[in-house]
Amino acid sequence: MFKNINIRGKLTTLILFLVVVTICTSGYISYSIRKNMLQEKYLQNLSALADLKKSKILAFINSAKSDIDLISNLEVFQSINEAKEDLFMTETNLTDEDPAGLNMLMEDETVDLTNVENTLYTIKNSIDAEKIIITDKKGEIIINTDPGEGSNIKQEIKTTDDSFINEAQNGKIFSQVFKSGEDFMISIGAPIGDINTSNALCFIILKINSIYEDLSQDIGLGETVEVIIAQKHQNIAIFLNSLKFDETAALNRAITLGSKEGIAIQQAVEGNEGIGYSIDYRNIETLSIWGFIPDLNWGIEVKIDQEEINQQAFLVVKKFALWGG
Repeated sequence: MFKNINIRGKLTTLILFLVVVTICTSGYISYSIRKNMLQEKYLQNLSALADLKKSKILAFINSAKSDIDLISNLEVFQSINEAKEDLFMTETNLTDEDPAGLNMLMEDETVDLTNVENTLYTIKNSIDAEKIIITDKKGEIIINTDPGEGSNIKQEIKTTDDSFINEAQNGKIFSQVFKSGEDFMISIGAPIGDINTSNALCFIILKINSIYEDLSQDIGLGETVEVIIAQKHQNIAIFLNSLKFDETAALNRAITLGSKEGIAIQQAVEGNEGIGYSIDYRNIETLSIWGFIPDLNWGIEVKIDQEEINQQAFLVVKKFALWGG
């Protein structure tokens, strides 16, 4: 049939074919270039956003550390240390009804508990803490600025694990995130006075709602951009904040380490940093940046759906298809 077409027709067909090939080739090249440029742009923006979020979290960490140092080193609290040392020398003074020796402390004339409590209330209000708690080395509460949850710090931070108390004996340590009512909380603990001679611990309980609110702000970088924080617990990564596509995720959603979803956040909670393609918790391909915040044992990921980048790049192809360049 092609033989029956005259030379002019053949040339016209060939020219049309070459035009179509040129447009398609140019469109594909433009799409690839545009896609690479967009990816580079988004990586820069995501990196800047990740740095911003991490800087605000680090500011919170440093503030909490400064506050616990202030309390731990105040001379007004050293009398508790000294009195507790005397109690531990004679453990028969400690009973099941009074495991922290509070009754004995109240009778000890060297300890002015009223002064201690007033000082704690003043500090609590000045640093905007929810509670400040003084305990013995086993976590049994001696003083609580806002009593009500229980007699041991474990009940206050909603855990049955002794590891937080044990680590607080050796220096500053943050607890896992926990929920109290509608608020998200975290605690920082430390020994009072010198680590080697301390017989009492101090804990500050703080709201972290403001951190969560800040994490939800993506500064308009993209419709699918979101920031995720998670923490490793045994063989899973627990999501700590609500997500753009799952508002109930905080403390309720988890990913099994080694699974094929949430790859970047798995890397993050394991203490790694990186950048590149990932599969998120929805099993969707993303462009991600991830890192680790050692003081809190938090992994952080900032990401955007790859499809959103592809769609923007495809606008170039449409332009070439409609106008030829």
